[in-house]
Amino acid sequence: MATMMKKIFLVFTIFTRLLVANDVDEGLQAYSEKDFQKARILWDKSCKQGNMSSCNYLADLYRVGKGVDNQSYLMSVELYQKSCNENSPKGCFMLAGMYKDGFGVKQDTLKSVENFNKSCELGYAISCRKLGEIYQNGYYGLEKNYKNAISYYQKACENGELDGCHNLGFIYYNGEGVQIDKKKAKYFYKKACGNGANQYACNTAKALEDMGY
Repeated sequence: MATMMKKIFLVFTIFTRLLVANDVDEGLQAYSEKDFQKARILWDKSCKQGNMSSCNYLADLYRVGKGVDNQSYLMSVELYQKSCNENSPKGCFMLAGMYKDGFGVKQDTLKSVENFNKSCELGYAISCRKLGEIYQNGYYGLEKNYKNAISYYQKACENGELDGCHNLGFIYYNGEGVQIDKKKAKYFYKKACGNGANQYACNTAKALEDMGY
């Protein structure tokens, strides 16, 4: 009897997850057709059922004022916070942006950095690159920290964020906080080049190679 109940529960769980996933996809379809109200209804339902992607999409609607009665940064923050609490990397990334700009919350650069960091740790490469830029340039009133910048750029680059690779190339090419290392610069510019998406990185890598690095 216990085994049968477990099987029934498992089937019910799988079925529920499929329904929730369908709501996410149907919401995206409705959004692409500019039926923002339908998208909101579907994502609201799915979010309440625990799908954090839907919570993020719903937060996006409130942030830009589509498919909702009133644009609400406050609702966006609440939804991004909910998804971030459930370890959604995008939710933490978007929440960091809201704290950075002071939309729906009091501007708080430390909380912004904290949420970028959580998002980065959850594997969101763009957040890692953002943190690299913050520490490289001393944004938000923080002191420049090239060691931190390099560490975050490396995480971004390793996870396929080509701008992170590009910024590492720049650091080693110019010797920002490190000794100039043209071989490392070439390596990272080559990675940033991708399939020709970043022509500047491609050209710089080629020039360094021609110079024997």
